[in-house]
Amino acid sequence: MNTSISMIKLIEAMNDQPIAFNKHYVFIGCGINGALMLSQLVYWTARTKNSDGWIYKTQHDWTMETGLTRKEQENARKRLKDLGFLKENKRGVPCKVYFKVERENLYKALIEYSESLDLSQY
Repeated sequence: MNTSISMIKLIEAMNDQPIAFNKHYVFIGCGINGALMLSQLVYWTARTKNSDGWIYKTQHDWTMETGLTRKEQENARKRLKDLGFLKENKRGVPCKVYFKVERENLYKALIEYSESLDLSQY
């Protein structure tokens, strides 16, 4: 019985912190990993105390939040930067990478994408 209770507690803990994922980011060129990272960036941008929208997360933070490996994070960041949806700023010693969503570029891409949708599907 104790094993069953422990297993139930483990499963409940695993389901305790789901993250939101915007699938539409996949369709504007971000790929799955880029969409996952961008979803988190948008979420945290709305909650940052930085008036310019910059947020700071370590590689470990990203892994704990998303499950993405270092290589997956690097590839997602490159794709998001290439699309113009992400800016990075390296500051301090030791160097810390800060992130900023380029909202105007993201919104333009989402508007273009929405115009291509068949709204009768919704």
